[in-house]
Amino acid sequence: MAISIRELKDHQRARPDPIITEFPKPEQKIHKKSLLTKLKRGIAVAAVSSIALISPSTSTLAPRGDVPFEYTQEITSPPLSKAETGIAVLQQSYDPSSGLWNGASWWQDARIFNTIVTYAASIGSSRYDWEIRNTFNINSWPGFADNYSDDNGWWSIAWANAYSLTGKEAYLQESEALFRQMESNWTGSCGGGLVWSRGTGYKNAISNELFLKDASILYIKTGSTYYLDWADREYKWLMGSGMINRNGLVNDGLTASCRNNGGTEWTYNQGELIGALSYFYVAAGNQKALQVAESVADSSMENLTYKGILSEPACTPASTCHYGQGLFKGAYIDNLYYLFSITGKERYAGFILRNARSIWSRDRNGNYQFGFSWNGRNTYYSISTEDSGTDAEIAAKETSGQVLTTASNPGILGQKN
Repeated sequence: MAISIRELKDHQRARPDPIITEFPKPEQKIHKKSLLTKLKRGIAVAAVSSIALISPSTSTLAPRGDVPFEYTQEITSPPLSKAETGIAVLQQSYDPSSGLWNGASWWQDARIFNTIVTYAASIGSSRYDWEIRNTFNINSWPGFADNYSDDNGWWSIAWANAYSLTGKEAYLQESEALFRQMESNWTGSCGGGLVWSRGTGYKNAISNELFLKDASILYIKTGSTYYLDWADREYKWLMGSGMINRNGLVNDGLTASCRNNGGTEWTYNQGELIGALSYFYVAAGNQKALQVAESVADSSMENLTYKGILSEPACTPASTCHYGQGLFKGAYIDNLYYLFSITGKERYAGFILRNARSIWSRDRNGNYQFGFSWNGRNTYYSISTEDSGTDAEIAAKETSGQVLTTASNPGILGQKN
């Protein structure tokens, strides 16, 4: 019996931990893109058990295929900028037949897609429009939505950004449809908030942070008070949920009794809250939201770093983290840059630039791949870590430009990124 794409996605999302527990090396993960490609071509797949695992020695950055893009050039520097180098490596894994990236899972595809869109916007280029359109056309049926609030949030934000870049209404409509899918996961338990998925009662940080961010972004883009009302509702619930601990950091979620579960203080939870509150400030003019965003940023820059470089304290050594967590720090820096773009505060600019330089000098191999440990300690390389490092290099590029343009303190730059 053939399995559908939706069943495959749900299966993969439902069982990442057993796979990681059995095969602890970060590189050994579900390799599902080849199956997705076969499914999209109409080839029946007999069983999910046929999913192969990549061996530890196999790079998750697949060789470049026959991609009709002008930017499939050799990875060299110069002439490529640091950010463009990261994009070029990511593009080696893009599969035009599936519209997705080899070695990435569904939510990771959304993050990588958003990185491509962000870079295109940063250079004011339409050179990636074909890829954006291709990803949309191939995957718009059966659609981008699944049962997980965070998956839908990542994709909704990505398509909202694609709309801003291209002006294509279909992308905005997709973003709004995904938001409605998220909205359906709002329940009355714990006084409100989104559950992680319909099959669980778990109310976690990332789902609700993305919902607040998404609602704020859609209000900014559409002007519809429908989204502003949801943003305000989510903001009030999130601030009263207790997920921000005494150290000013966000834990993973709530217990069944609606208390902070003391879960890991992942960098992406700090980053997405910083971004969500910053977007809400822009949407609603809520000064308190901006103050909380700065407080979380300051606390995380102090507590989740090693010698001034962002780290994932739960991943020491790096091999204890699975491949999805390689994306977390990139999401953090991406959102910290948005906070900097609003406040113009030098401590955020300095942190972004310092991390980007460390990635380039300490966490880049001979193939121009960015690794997991931005400080260079016990690192590994994957499609996730490549995207994360690229996010940081894009943020540094934009930060450098903004600091130079505003003629702020040039001392924080040191050297141009």
